[in-house]
Amino acid sequence: MPINYLNLYLIAVIGGLVATIGGIIICYAGISETSYVVYQGIDLTTFYLDKNRHDLYVNGLVYSITFGIAFFLLLAVIVLPSPDQIKKRTSASKFADTVGTGYQQSSEVSNPSEEDLTSAGEIPAEEESLEIELEPEIENFAEIEEEEEEEEEEKRSQHFRVWLMMMIQM
Repeated sequence: MPINYLNLYLIAVIGGLVATIGGIIICYAGISETSYVVYQGIDLTTFYLDKNRHDLYVNGLVYSITFGIAFFLLLAVIVLPSPDQIKKRTSASKFADTVGTGYQQSSEVSNPSEEDLTSAGEIPAEEESLEIELEPEIENFAEIEEEEEEEEEEKRSQHFRVWLMMMIQM
């Protein structure tokens, strides 16, 4: 029996949400039980029945919120596909043979100029713009640094040649 990962993922999301909200509710209720607020004139004063338990509940509230956020960030990272997964999914789909050809619109009434373009094997500019780029071009900083180092080395060697020529002329 195959495992349906979507169900596991949804259970993890719902469980994380319930655990985070449950921790917040329990800790907030504990904070309410261990302290009370009194209005004295224009000042607000908090009195603690048990300061140690109150501090534990405050720390629990902070931890519940922190771990809830961390758990959801972890689940978000799991959802994002890698470039290899994208390639595998596009090759396994029924549209794999049409990748790069753009959107082909079928209509009963067609324009004669469209028939000429499609019969010649060309794709109109409108349809080319509908292609989705799965992998953006990312600059490779190592190559840029190497080019900058080569330019600096070239400048140094040119300065050295000029200096050498000046020394020879003296």
